[in-house]
Amino acid sequence: MRKVSVMCSKGGTGKSTTAVNVAAGLAKNGKRVLLIDCDAQGNTTAHLGAESVPGLFEVLRGDLTWKQAKQSIRENLDVISSNLALSAIPVFLLQQKNPVNVLKRKLESVTDYDFVILDCAPNFSTLHSNILLYADEAWIPVSMEYFALLGVAQLVNEIATIAEELETRVEIRHVIPTFFDGRNRKTAQIMTMLQEQFADRLTTPIRIDVKLSEAPGVSQSIFEYSPRSRGAEDYARLLEEVHHVAS
Repeated sequence: MRKVSVMCSKGGTGKSTTAVNVAAGLAKNGKRVLLIDCDAQGNTTAHLGAESVPGLFEVLRGDLTWKQAKQSIRENLDVISSNLALSAIPVFLLQQKNPVNVLKRKLESVTDYDFVILDCAPNFSTLHSNILLYADEAWIPVSMEYFALLGVAQLVNEIATIAEELETRVEIRHVIPTFFDGRNRKTAQIMTMLQEQFADRLTTPIRIDVKLSEAPGVSQSIFEYSPRSRGAEDYARLLEEVHHVAS
């Protein structure tokens, strides 16, 4: 079972879009997936039309088990949702005896999946330390903007620092270029810098596609909403790379 955190240090990089469409694509291809929305904004929850409560907030507080909170929303795809109440969780975690180990303990009986995918908020908190202690690998979407590129470098350092403090190892497995426009000179420059820094961890880019932004409005993945779109083609190629790494 692969435990994946989808992380970035700023908003607007296609993080939730990537988490949702990778999870949905894996499920469509026969993989059993548990998608966990770890962002109080609840974008992943809304994208697939899941109920916002109960969710991760109740699981972390011990009000429900993860099995009681999960929602089966597609074939092979379960979701643990999020809502604004989750914004209070970092304070709650700090009050616990072992504040960075709460998520791992609550999810220790999760075994019957091929992938657990955690969509993380862009701001670092105690919850992120919990996620990095639980997850085996990190996937980082990065939009084709210079500030996003700087954010990736900061995020890599943050992950390394937290992993060292927690005496755990989280592999940065995939760096995923998003909002890619091959006609743009800036895009080419950023891709060159990403290739120099991340080499074979750099994936197929996800091109700009209005269909990707429309799909959440009808609570569908890109494969359901527009299976012949550029976005669906690009995420399908990304899924092939994910499978290749797993094999």
